[in-house]
This record gives sequence, structure tokens and C-alpha cells, in this order.
Amino acid sequence: ALALALLLIGLILALGALAGEAALGASYVNVGGALLMGLNVSLITFFFAMLALAIGQCVRHASAAAGIAGGILALSYLLDGTGLTIQNGEWLRRISPYYYYSISKPLIPTYGANFGAMLVLLALGVGFAALSFALWLRRDIGGVALPSWQIIPQRTPQQALAQAGRDVSMRAVWLRSLASQRAATFWWIVGLGIWAVWMTLLAQNVEQQLAKILSGSPEAAKLFGGSSITTNAGFISALVFTFLPVATVFFALTQATAWSSDLDRGRVEITLGEPISRWRMTLERFGATLITLILAPLAIWLCVLIAAQIAGLNLDVGNVAAASFGIIPLELLAAALAYALAGRMTSGIALGIIGGLVAISYFMNFLQSILKLPDWLVSLSIFRQYGQPVLNGASWGPWLGMVALAAILLGVGVFQFSRVDVR
Repeated sequence: ALALALLLIGLILALGALAGEAALGASYVNVGGALLMGLNVSLITFFFAMLALAIGQCVRHASAAAGIAGGILALSYLLDGTGLTIQNGEWLRRISPYYYYSISKPLIPTYGANFGAMLVLLALGVGFAALSFALWLRRDIGGVALPSWQIIPQRTPQQALAQAGRDVSMRAVWLRSLASQRAATFWWIVGLGIWAVWMTLLAQNVEQQLAKILSGSPEAAKLFGGSSITTNAGFISALVFTFLPVATVFFALTQATAWSSDLDRGRVEITLGEPISRWRMTLERFGATLITLILAPLAIWLCVLIAAQIAGLNLDVGNVAAASFGIIPLELLAAALAYALAGRMTSGIALGIIGGLVAISYFMNFLQSILKLPDWLVSLSIFRQYGQPVLNGASWGPWLGMVALAAILLGVGVFQFSRVDVR
């Protein structure tokens, strides 16, 4: 079912590419290239999905499997990009799964698809699928396939209850929420921090090469919103803070939809059996989410500053802080929308809707000059409202407006949960 869904997504991408070529008045619409492009996307996605499935047989929580697989995805992307930008870095690219996706460019007639690389992705995906099946057959339900290196002592029910009573996370809803999401939060923040450090350290090596590319390609320059790549601040704005905000917003979504997922699975009834009001429970859960949403930009800020110091880059510390902590309003808006929808639809549907809106908002801001979108439409993008703080400083008006809208959406979520059945 997953493989069929990924093939369908690849077909939709191919049709979108064909529609784009036709709309731009291309003299030649590359049907075969578009279909191969969609298949290539499906293959790389299938590989990482099967990797996550294999990891999932060895860990106890789905969030941990997704986090580890996502970290490997980010690392493979960074390895491929680093191999392109440093001398004698081709070996780095070849150990990256993303390399076998990126060397196929079917939409470029003079470049074409690399069928050998596509077969490598298919073979790796099928291999991890087979490994997953073998591991699943030997695991207990609720357990893991590989034997644990931890010795779990046998406890009587009385001892187990006594240990639970000493568990600090059991003292409050927000503490328990933080404890339950600690693994996913940790890996997300580590991944965001690695991206920030890596791209900042690469600045001096990549700056001149990228400036040369952009000077010869007006279309490529437009993609980066006119950032001056020839300066340290312009490079950090274009390469670090163009992508980190959208990644951090998706991190916020994964944190917020945990509340919706708990509602779907009926996990709040026991807690509501205690003398705690529904509005307090909702606000405590959102408070726990808020803590993680602050930790991510804090880690990004520290990582960029440390890496810039190591690389000898000249950056305005205040503007870097504004760029990092200016992501918080974007996170709050996405998380609050997830809470507002939690009482009306399942977590999967809510995540799909909000994720789609975030993607549209991001690409609408990113591709305005190329697609010639009207200013009033692009002004609705949360990423347009975020601005370019590394270059221009904080945009307090738009940021406070997003925080106010997030507060309204959170109020809607609290009101809905206080009046509806827990399921």
C-alpha cells in the first residue's frame, strides 16, 4: 500500500511538471523525463520509508524510528552537498543515499536519468523491506526484534507503583508530555543544530562559488530572495535561514499533533478522571510544546554563533538572535492551528492539511519572482512575514501579529475541547 501511494505521488509530481512546462510555453514537453522524475522521487522516498521501517523493529517508539531515519536523511543531504563544494569530496557523495537520487535529472534532456543509480535505490529499499520482514517475524508485540542490552529487573506490582510514584514526570501533565516526547525532541534539535553548524562552517568554502553561480543565473538569484551572497550575513541568510524556518515549523507540527494523536487513541480519559479541568489540561500540554519550540531556536542560535566564531565569519549577533528566535512565531502559529483542528479531525488529516498549507506558504514566498505571483497573495505567507532578520533585523509587527493569531487559534482549541466528547 505504501509503495503504491508513493508511485501515485510520483505520478502527480510528473503531471505537475508537465503542466508547468506547458504553462511556460516550452517548445518541447518531456513526458518521459517527467515520468522518470516522479519515479526517482518515489524511489528515494521508498528507500527512507523502508529504512524507517527497519529501524522501527529495533526501537520501541514510532517517533524514535522516524527521528533516526529523518536524521539519516538530513545527514545524507549534507554529505552530498558537502561533497559538491569541497575539493576531492566525491567520495563523500558516494556514501550518501541522496547522491543516487541527485545524479538523475530526467527533466534535462541533455542530462537524463541514471538508471543504475535508480536501481541502487530500488535495491536498497527492497533490501531494508526484506530486513524489516525478517525482524518483525521474531519480535514480540510491544517489544523489539533485537535483544536489549539493558537488564530489566523483575518487579512486583507494589514495587512498580512505588517507582511510578517517584517518577517526577508523573507529577504534572506538562512534565509527562515533555518526558514522552524527549527522544523525538532530542533528535530533531540535534538535526537542526547539525544543519546550522555544517552550513555555517561551509560558508567560506562555498561563498565565492555560489556567488559566481548566482551572478550567471538571474533565476537562481531570485530563488534566494535577492540576498547578497557575497557577504557573510547574506550567505547565512540565504543558505541557513532560508531552510531552517520551514524545517523548524515542521518540527513544531510533530510536537503539536501529539496532542491530537492522544485524543485519537483515547489516552486522556484516565487523566481527566483526576480533579483537573479540560482547559488546564490543554494549556499544560501546549505549555510543554512551547518549551520545545523555544529550545529549537535557542539551539540554532548557539550553533550558528559557535560555528561562525570557528569559521571566522563577521556576523551581527543581534540579527542572528532575531533570525533564530523570530522562528518562534511561525512555530506557535502552526502548533496553535494543530490544537484548533484537534477537536474536529484526526491527527493524520490535521497534519496533512497544515503541512500542505506550510509547504504552499513556503514555496509561494520562495518562488514569487519566478512565478510572478501578486504581492497581496505572497503577503499571506508566514515566511514572507518572517522576512530576512539576518540582514534587516527583527520584524516586530508581523511577528507579534502571528503570535496574536496563534493565541486566538489556541483559544479556539481550548474552547472546543472543553465542550466536546473526548473522542
